[in-house]
Amino acid sequence: MTIDLGNQILMWGLTAGVLLLAVVVLLLTRQVNRLTRGSGGYTQEPGKSNVDGDLEVMRSRLERLATDVASVRADGEGALRRLGVVRYDAFRDMGGHMSFSVVLLDARRNGLVISILNGRDGSRGYAKAVRDGKSSSPLSDEEQEALAQALDLARVQ
Repeated sequence: MTIDLGNQILMWGLTAGVLLLAVVVLLLTRQVNRLTRGSGGYTQEPGKSNVDGDLEVMRSRLERLATDVASVRADGEGALRRLGVVRYDAFRDMGGHMSFSVVLLDARRNGLVISILNGRDGSRGYAKAVRDGKSSSPLSDEEQEALAQALDLARVQ
């Protein structure tokens, strides 16, 4: 399950924009080569034409867009993307699977385990860090199951 859909849409949009600009640059380069091959046609100053200036502006914009896409991709690596959820009865006197453990991981398999244990007298919450798909704290069976779900999603995608 993708948690940060906005960043992913932005990344794909920027990638499409880079590809579109690359095609435009290629087409403009071909046109400039055709125009300057003959008699020098549109040249205003020696060796420089309006088309050359426009092409330089497009190249500059394309480079800036490529840098932005790389930045969005790098930011996306740290976004929480993987999810594992297990609901259960933590106490014998409570039914309805009101307790749960949730695992949230990024693309590097780092994140956290959050467990909420609900009973008649109150609720308790616990959080445990996950680094490279492993917790430094002992995990309950339910927490291990939620982590396995999140890691399985990490392998599939």
